[in-house]
Amino acid sequence: MTKAELYKKACMLPMLPGVYIIRDKKQEIIYIGKAKRLRVRVSQYFREGVPHDAKVTQMIAHAFEFDVVVCQSEFEALVLEASQIKAHTPKYNILLKDDKGYSYVRISQEPWPRLSAVLQKEEDGARYLGPFTSSFAVREMVETAQDAFLLPRCSRKFPQEIGKGRPCLNAHIGKCMAVCSGKISQKAYCEAVENAEHMIRYGKRDIVKTLTAKMMEASERLDFETAALLRDQISAIQKVSAGQKVVVDGETAMDVVAFAGTTKAVCAAILRYREGRLTDKREFLFRDTTDIPALREAFLPQYYLDGEQVPKLIAVDQLPEGAEALTQALSEVCPGVNFVVTNYDTGEVGMEHVKNAKPDGLTLGACHGGSIIQYLAGSSEVNIKDDVKAVGIMNQGGPQAIIAKPGAPYTNFTELAEYIKANPGDVVVGCSLGGTTQVLFTSLIEELTGDANSVNYVQCSSEADKLTNVAAGSIDIANCSIPNAVSYDADGKLTILGSIGPKAATLENMSELVGTELDKKFATTQEQNVSLTWDSNYYIVVPKDTPDEICEAINEAIQKATTVQSFIDGNNKMATYIAAVNYED
Repeated sequence: MTKAELYKKACMLPMLPGVYIIRDKKQEIIYIGKAKRLRVRVSQYFREGVPHDAKVTQMIAHAFEFDVVVCQSEFEALVLEASQIKAHTPKYNILLKDDKGYSYVRISQEPWPRLSAVLQKEEDGARYLGPFTSSFAVREMVETAQDAFLLPRCSRKFPQEIGKGRPCLNAHIGKCMAVCSGKISQKAYCEAVENAEHMIRYGKRDIVKTLTAKMMEASERLDFETAALLRDQISAIQKVSAGQKVVVDGETAMDVVAFAGTTKAVCAAILRYREGRLTDKREFLFRDTTDIPALREAFLPQYYLDGEQVPKLIAVDQLPEGAEALTQALSEVCPGVNFVVTNYDTGEVGMEHVKNAKPDGLTLGACHGGSIIQYLAGSSEVNIKDDVKAVGIMNQGGPQAIIAKPGAPYTNFTELAEYIKANPGDVVVGCSLGGTTQVLFTSLIEELTGDANSVNYVQCSSEADKLTNVAAGSIDIANCSIPNAVSYDADGKLTILGSIGPKAATLENMSELVGTELDKKFATTQEQNVSLTWDSNYYIVVPKDTPDEICEAINEAIQKATTVQSFIDGNNKMATYIAAVNYED
């Protein structure tokens, strides 16, 4: 059949969900897909003038005929598509091959057991943890455990070589307990290995508390060598845990899935967290395609419906088409599974999610008051007055600290203005591009210099990004909460230029708000003779049809909230107040 004939046939299909199967002249299946409305989806392939990426263009050029299977629901179509792709592996469907074997953590069974990362599981009596598809994650876990418990990495045999040579360099630099010296008992060593295994399995969780108690017991019975060994292990755990994300606290069980592409290919990356630790990292590269939304829609069902372990929480950069049907399918494997969107750059996706969620009180969202303006300007499809219901208000923008890199050649707003005027284009500002913090900085730079474009703006997705990059000198200025600014300033990791907040914000009432007396370097814009204030309200929103009693309960809980979770240093009373609003307005 010609392309025109295929288009004519497609236009006769029903507006129902189903699966379509495309064949070439040899009657070989070259593509299998699903559709919410068969006529719309299939006709798009064969309509003249519709642009496609290179891979789809090739598929259409080889298409000779197609068949369809009409289904009762989008869910049924999704399941059928996944099973057919697995059975036929069509040429133009994405095939999930990341060319990785399995890796294991091996714990040898001997008087002085060793930890190692291996690629094969042998019948040698050793204990194996795994399998893991990422050798990277396995190596990281083993190295973290070895560092934390000062375990040997050398090739010496114990107990045969104990006392038969000088300790190696690792012992001298404090990275090994030096079993070879003969000063470590077999019992103490085996306990260290058991603790290392516990840390690999469950994260560092309660291990520091347990080791501290054992250290105190050893000290009380005057066993100072054991106490010193435990002290060194505790210190090593705290050192290797600082900043690393391979092993973290908590009961986190989730996948983080993201897609990125160039003009020639798209990559899908998955980070798997289980029992509070990063256990796996997988990457899939798809060439000759640039259509990320289409790839996301095809990838997620095939990945999770092909026997892959399904966690309760799957964080994605954007919800795929047919997310409800996919959730329903995955719920049969993992009841209660849920997709969440991780998108720091815009509230649009999150607002859509809240708008379309069930009004059962389980879905909350936060949106900036500027969303109303965006809606009226035509840049947003969700109106926080008509499409969702506000149950609380959070003033997160008042006040904020304006911070600069350590050793910056300016220490206040006046000096910053003079530097920018003398060096246009030299200063790099970290903010959420297109978001409220870019509005904050364009307003501030405009007020200081008369030209908002006299600096460069780069993307920083979160407060953690801003603080990390400012401390490293990767960006010149950014904003953050007052408590985090105080903490980083105390460590000499940044320069405080001042703060910005509502008209009523002063050093005195800001100090009262955050519970500590602030230095004069935190003087507000008004106190530094800059006529600019910042009052950034965020609304807590729920689906529009959420019952009043649920709204009232959420509203009451919001009013009781006095702390928020910081990415940097846990629970802090930050420069944020949360208040009630009349959710019926």
